[in-house]
Amino acid sequence: AGLGILISLYLVHEHYTSTSSICDISMTFSCSRVNKSRFSVLFGVPVAFWGILWNVMLAEISRKSLQVLEVNQLKDQELLRTYVFFLFVWCLAGIGFVVYFIIAEYLLHAMCIFCTMVHVLIVLAFAFVHQIFKSIRMFPEVVQMVKKMRKYILSLGVAAVLLILVFNFGLVHKAQGHSGLEHRKYDTLSFARCMTKNGFTMFGSMSCGHCVEQKEIIGPAWEFTKFVECQETDCESKNVTGFPTWIQIMDDKEIQRHEGLMSLDELSNFTKCDLESL
Repeated sequence: AGLGILISLYLVHEHYTSTSSICDISMTFSCSRVNKSRFSVLFGVPVAFWGILWNVMLAEISRKSLQVLEVNQLKDQELLRTYVFFLFVWCLAGIGFVVYFIIAEYLLHAMCIFCTMVHVLIVLAFAFVHQIFKSIRMFPEVVQMVKKMRKYILSLGVAAVLLILVFNFGLVHKAQGHSGLEHRKYDTLSFARCMTKNGFTMFGSMSCGHCVEQKEIIGPAWEFTKFVECQETDCESKNVTGFPTWIQIMDDKEIQRHEGLMSLDELSNFTKCDLESL
């Protein structure tokens, strides 16, 4: 569980950074393509946060189960069975998340190595708990289990609601560094034409969350921005491993590149195209 939490924390960091991940090896093996895609957010919350919550609960119930075994194995058999039954259900939910992400990777034609490491840990946890689960002959009734585990179930519910509220309506939502309304302050039409004229192309995919955000930042002038959809084109020939990647190409020669999401001011500094206020 500890290793799962550490990996999930890194994936949270990688979800918000505008640069590529250390496991972006190619178009196929790319954590950024998966962890910044439309599938990387569930109910408005990055999936990696749900991973942290899952691992924390797994660690806590496992700890309580071990305490029961150490204190009085015979007296607390019923409580132990309750913990094991809850762990089995919890690991089953984890397998559901694994299936969700495998489907996402299949649709994206990409594989996140760190995500796969978390998947392996979940499958191992499920296999271990399943072995213990099979050895139990008498299971607690669901109603009794819910009563005994109500403290943890309520904690999970409160944590889930807080995550959804914070990420959809709270500080995280308001504090995003790049505003999709930024284009309303500038003449982005002339700006986009200048970028295209000077050979700037954005390589990415519309399944990439940061690419969609980049499109929103540029606004209606996006149609005048040169964009290469890497789901349909071989971007590996340009050594593109993270999205979005801006490359200036003149006379079939690369002049410069920038990997990651940029605000209009950052784009202006990079491309040397002036932003004129409306």
